[in-house]
Amino acid sequence: MKALLKTWTVGLFVFLSISACSSSKTPQAQDHAGTSSNQNQSTMAPAPVEEKLTLEIIEAERQEVRDLVEAEERRLYEQAMIAEERRLYEQEMIVEERRLVTQEKLAEEKRLARLRKEQGRM
Repeated sequence: MKALLKTWTVGLFVFLSISACSSSKTPQAQDHAGTSSNQNQSTMAPAPVEEKLTLEIIEAERQEVRDLVEAEERRLYEQAMIAEERRLYEQEMIVEERRLVTQEKLAEEKRLARLRKEQGRM
């Protein structure tokens, strides 16, 4: 179960990282001759402020992924704990039922022994 969670976590993180990177890239505009124009090249180069904002956005998305993964891990852990508690409770009930059956059998054996003893005296 932990291996599945780790696989899911890594896959989600990679997917969101790739999505964040691909959404932050802007395609290069090309003129009809198939080469980039000087005007488009100057607007395509990200300014330091834009780079910083892009990095902040990526980091925010990564933090969001971490938070989601942490919440999912917590949920799975709680589910596992509930299942374990249920299993232990059921096991305790089985043990208690067996104890009661054994106690009833012993009481019945004592009663029968007492009856035999009384019949032997007659």
